[in-house]
Amino acid sequence: MIIADGIYEVFEFDAWNDPTFNDPIPSLEENCPQSNDKLSVECGEAMDDYFGNLPLERQDTAWISIPNRLTYGRALTNPVEDRNRVIQALQLKECRLEDGKVVRWDLSERCHSDAFANLSVFLWACSKYGNDKNLTEEFDLDDFASFEFSDPEYYNNMMHSHNVRSLRARWITNKCAEIEVSDFRFDSRNDRKNYQMLRSTASRLGEKWDQSSGVPETFVLKSLAARLGDMSTAILYLGPSTGKKDDSWRHIGNKLWQWRRSLMNFDASTQKFSNRRSETIKRLKKGISVAVSLQRSGLDFDWNFLVKRVCTLHGPDEATCQTAIRELSQTLEWDQKDELQTLDKFASLSQKLNLYD
Repeated sequence: MIIADGIYEVFEFDAWNDPTFNDPIPSLEENCPQSNDKLSVECGEAMDDYFGNLPLERQDTAWISIPNRLTYGRALTNPVEDRNRVIQALQLKECRLEDGKVVRWDLSERCHSDAFANLSVFLWACSKYGNDKNLTEEFDLDDFASFEFSDPEYYNNMMHSHNVRSLRARWITNKCAEIEVSDFRFDSRNDRKNYQMLRSTASRLGEKWDQSSGVPETFVLKSLAARLGDMSTAILYLGPSTGKKDDSWRHIGNKLWQWRRSLMNFDASTQKFSNRRSETIKRLKKGISVAVSLQRSGLDFDWNFLVKRVCTLHGPDEATCQTAIRELSQTLEWDQKDELQTLDKFASLSQKLNLYD
């Protein structure tokens, strides 16, 4: 199966989305060869540093400081302990959500929500990349050769993505090399009791249990991690993998993470450019909404990243950030103190970043 960017997928369904690799990564580019040669010590260290700290997010949220963020390093550090903590939690009915509630954020520590997330990622990653037979992240480079001269920017971006994905696959393969993934599985032969509990929970929550994927429990483990309060997973989890309607999950998500909804609206507004004067003002309004909601949630974030996202112009007809700030300031009421303070912050930083006028 081929996914959107030309990478071949191993399973019919993926429990976890892949991060994007659009930006340059100097540490990898300087230390790692763009070939299948033996990797140097320096390359191994660069991969440990980069991939070990890489958030498992397709959404552009790396600029937001999420507590105990889910990374490959977190998920692959101690799968034995994670599985033991998952089994401990599964002994409690409340951790299996048998009380009829679909979200128990208050049980995050008691039910080891982070262990559910870690084990889900571990099973998914080591099954997908755990041995050389599964290294199927190779492009058919001939498909892109024609772009080398006709569209060199696109070609270079695709080659960069290819090289980083290949390194990522090799890094995970090395991490999983001495691990027998089957020992961590929940299946009817080796762990019938927990297998039945997880499968029953998956059915109740509307999660796929796709045997052909090799690790069907990854879906319900991810779902439980989110519903039991692992914040990083909850932000990534959009609802049951079967598409089952889940108003309770949507309601709790909107209540706990209002900033996520603001961010989704903001992301949508920055993906399409119409080169109209009003576009900068629209981005500024949504950028302020994101900043205010993040601050109210107590989350730190990279102000410079947000200001650049808002104030970088994409066409000659777009209004400058100065114009957008001036026009928006005239529409805010005196009691909108958070919005006014945030607008002042945008004005100050955009000037420092030479994006004001």
